[in-house]
Amino acid sequence: MRTSLLCTPILLVVTNCAAPASQPPPAHAVTSTADAPVDYGTLVKMAEAYVQKGRTERAVEMITRAVALDPQRPEAYVIWGLALAQEKRLDESAAKYELALSRGSQERELFVELASVYD
Repeated sequence: MRTSLLCTPILLVVTNCAAPASQPPPAHAVTSTADAPVDYGTLVKMAEAYVQKGRTERAVEMITRAVALDPQRPEAYVIWGLALAQEKRLDESAAKYELALSRGSQERELFVELASVYD
């Protein structure tokens, strides 16, 4: 009984010290480079979400980081191509799609998007 009385005030102090003064940003928000994800898969997923929201500049930031981590994986190039296509930079978009193909991508979406760029 005495142990629980001693632990309770300590937990309250630690909890109050750790709590932020304002509300924290959403879990999916990246507030600074230090907080940004560092694994390839997360970066690609975040980039895809940014493309879907029309935030292509932010998507390209995530993709360039993903490519720096693993330039041989094709997924990042597909998303990069989508971002560039949204910006009407079709030649650059086609180049990214071609890179994805050269790295072994067989995604159906890639072929559809590549065809639409050349259409």
